Amino acid sequence: MNNFFRKVRNKLKDYFDTFIIKFSLFLNSPWLTAVFFVFLSREINNSGSFTVLCMRRSIFMDDITAMAEFSGKINYRILNRGYFNLILTHFTGDRERAKISESNYHNSNYGREGKEKYRLYLDKMFPVLKKFINFKAVLVAHYGYVEQQEFVAVCNKYRMPFIVLYKEGMVSPGTHNQWALKAHKGYKFTQAKMLVYNTNIMNAILCVNVPGLTLDKIKVVGIPRTDRYFHRDSKQNKSLDKQIVLFSAYFYDKLSTLLPGGSQQQIEAVMKKFEEFHKIIMDFALKHPDIKVVIKTKIYKKFFDYVNDIYKKYFREKINNLTITSNADSIRLIKDSKVVIGFGSTTLIEALAAGKTIISFDFGDLLADDSFDYFRSYPGLVNYAKNKQDLEEFILNYEKYNHADPALKQKFLEEFLYMPDGHSSSRAESEIIKAIDNYLKS
Repeated sequence: MNNFFRKVRNKLKDYFDTFIIKFSLFLNSPWLTAVFFVFLSREINNSGSFTVLCMRRSIFMDDITAMAEFSGKINYRILNRGYFNLILTHFTGDRERAKISESNYHNSNYGREGKEKYRLYLDKMFPVLKKFINFKAVLVAHYGYVEQQEFVAVCNKYRMPFIVLYKEGMVSPGTHNQWALKAHKGYKFTQAKMLVYNTNIMNAILCVNVPGLTLDKIKVVGIPRTDRYFHRDSKQNKSLDKQIVLFSAYFYDKLSTLLPGGSQQQIEAVMKKFEEFHKIIMDFALKHPDIKVVIKTKIYKKFFDYVNDIYKKYFREKINNLTITSNADSIRLIKDSKVVIGFGSTTLIEALAAGKTIISFDFGDLLADDSFDYFRSYPGLVNYAKNKQDLEEFILNYEKYNHADPALKQKFLEEFLYMPDGHSSSRAESEIIKAIDNYLKS
């Protein structure tokens, strides 16, 4: 019931936020839009020496809260990235906005007039926003988001560093160059600095030769949110002696990459197996009522509905020890669970850092592209479940299957997390502050 009221409250808030921003656009008042932005922003760590404006993204926010907790040098003001999209769409119109993509933004004329009007509007907003929030930099999760491109131009005009804490690129070793060629085609880097999670990501992006992105503008810092696994946790819930978590995957949108040239029949076969694996987890929960089973989906409604629909399809009875959630804290779930299950999810990397028993679904017979299998070169660190018998064995005897070789584990974590030392947050904030200092001195 609490979850229902939370969803209703959030939905009403979204309607209200959208209404007041559109109202300010109707009045053609950049000043009022900026004031609403200030009103709608929220603060993290008000004791920081510098204020940085952040455009919200889900995983990105886990990094921000970690930096505030484990480094604490910066005060963050959080704004929903969707607010900027409302303004861009207002000036381009829905039809032209639909034509604009991350890969064609800088090399097409789609919405050109609307983009210019959008930039002029942001230009008038900027001094008001800066006056009320007094931010010294802007921090985002990706450099290609459509709605932030004109905001970058405005920030550059006002000598405001625009920094990217890049949340992408966590692919299997040996596939980074292939990923980078696909993921950065048509992009242009106009920001001040990019911070990335590991050296493989940096090298792959630099090999693509993204216009504007040079070696001096990219730094490796690690993954701030993983610092939580290297610090003592006073909030550890020791009462959850029997909890497992599945980080749900819905890969239909990615099957063009996973199955290049694949037929509809192949795609349906993969999706059927995804469904079967979700059902196996639910069957396990029904069979073992003494074990709490959590299925965590991504935040968007379609991901939650995908899992909930599977549950409704196969089960009429209520499974009391099964929880399906989209808004639970992923880090908390990992730390409080004995077993972490998933496929192609960075949560498995985090679970290894946390010392958990890891189970990955085996799709080797269906997926030719294994770039989403992080453990392809480290098979000794993960347990591959092909069926429900495997799954039950691994879960019920999880201590037996938590047998990661320390040297192999360290090598893996260094490849993915850069320095698994609990200081990624400090490295990231130090780079942000350096960028601010450089702009203040110039």
